[in-house]
Amino acid sequence: MTSEPLSAFKLASSRYTIEKYSEVTLSVRLSTNAATIYNIYDFVGRTLITQNGSTGSSPVVTPFSQLDRESLEFMHAQLVKLGGEPPALPVREDEKTRPALSKPRAAA
Repeated sequence: MTSEPLSAFKLASSRYTIEKYSEVTLSVRLSTNAATIYNIYDFVGRTLITQNGSTGSSPVVTPFSQLDRESLEFMHAQLVKLGGEPPALPVREDEKTRPALSKPRAAA
């Protein structure tokens, strides 16, 4: 089974509402017949805050490091499209360059 890339995600879906919450946070609301789930992407704190609006349960905080990179990039792009100014996403481990050499040795 293959899935469509997130760029093909239909934002017009009546189940999802994506809004700029602040310059650095994005609110995503998923409404179903059973519940309404709120996700707040905090690009400064680098956390996703999830809460079930129907049960009033305590929010769940997930660090960005535990999220799917493609989803995170998509949500970052959505906030930028809505006029937000989130900081750049952290560099992925596979994109990091080789560490800089330590100071050169002094001539003997």
